[in-house]
Amino acid sequence: MKKTFLILVSIVSSMMAQSAFSHVLETGKVTRIYPAGTYVVTFKLDGADNTTLCPLGAQWTLETTDGLFKEKYSLILTAMSLGKTVTFMHHDQLGCGNGNTNKIYSVDFAP
Repeated sequence: MKKTFLILVSIVSSMMAQSAFSHVLETGKVTRIYPAGTYVVTFKLDGADNTTLCPLGAQWTLETTDGLFKEKYSLILTAMSLGKTVTFMHHDQLGCGNGNTNKIYSVDFAP
């Protein structure tokens, strides 16, 4: 019984260690910002779209319900006004955003 329990624990722990969330990164200059529904702002980046997790991966959304909405939005607007590139990251654990776009999990911007 004890051996069976240890084997079961070993199997479950190895399965948990292997389950990782995938994510998508896209870098470019913000070319368009527009409202896309209640509490949602959508962004488009220039360059090639390399995202595959959400059907409309070329578009990125930020919801006003996001706890860091103001900070992320401020970084994006700053990068756009300075003509700098940003990197958006989407985690598949978030699910797709409004209209099957990528939800912005994080924003990276180096002025």
